[in-house]
Amino acid sequence: MPYQLISGARIFYSVHGSHITGTAPVLLIHGSTMTAASEWSGVIPALAEKHFVIAPDCRGHGQSSNPNHTYSFSEMAADLAMLVRALGFIKAHVIGTRTAAM
Repeated sequence: MPYQLISGARIFYSVHGSHITGTAPVLLIHGSTMTAASEWSGVIPALAEKHFVIAPDCRGHGQSSNPNHTYSFSEMAADLAMLVRALGFIKAHVIGTRTAAM
């Protein structure tokens, strides 16, 4: 299972599809209380047919750790930007969801 150490947290991620040189990957960001697998498992196969897909669990979710016990959006966004760079990319196409208000 791939992990990347980012700002003290072990960030779990999965990759899907084949990378085509010169193209940016698709980064999938799950909603609050979800994981990449629970949010995106139905979408990943279709996206991976034509794109290189990165599906991480945000810090403190799923298989990612959160040693600071913090959950700010800015911290999670920084984590994912660093993950993209650690995997050798400068930028990514980002797809996210939001949790619906009840």
